[in-house]
Amino acid sequence: MVQQIIPDLDCTLCEAIRQMFGQEYTCEKTKQLKTSLPDFQDYMVCIQVEGKSEEGELILTFNSSTAENLLQMIDLDPSDVNDHKSLLHSALGELANVVAGQLMTCPSFKDYFGSVKISPPFIWDSHCPEESCIPLRMGFKSSICKGDRKIQTFICSAEAHSANVIVLNEIT
Repeated sequence: MVQQIIPDLDCTLCEAIRQMFGQEYTCEKTKQLKTSLPDFQDYMVCIQVEGKSEEGELILTFNSSTAENLLQMIDLDPSDVNDHKSLLHSALGELANVVAGQLMTCPSFKDYFGSVKISPPFIWDSHCPEESCIPLRMGFKSSICKGDRKIQTFICSAEAHSANVIVLNEIT
């Protein structure tokens, strides 16, 4: 089942943050995983996954403080940054790309989805709600943390080409 991928997703995200941003996040102890929608936060990054018989989404959600903290870890001269929002979106999208790429090598992911195609990351920014259009299904969520900073992970799936999807701008 797709929820068996959650521990690998969380560990992969922790490792990607360590490599990209030099920060140590830890996986929270996962209690009983229940079917739900992801919690909506300031930023959601969605990568769609399409396998032969299953398709789904990998979603990472961030509050503004956590997203900004990750961005501060990138060694940039502030005078070189013309568009802060674009830089933040780019950093969160690249993190999701790295996580998705590494997750595709995990046995739990390969066993469930098989060979897959992944979409470019879509970033939903609560500060620009007119850009909202993330397809969502019921799925399973978990989180990683560093002190009071938390990043929620979420994965869902359904039969390939099913219409069992909720569009974010219809529920906000």
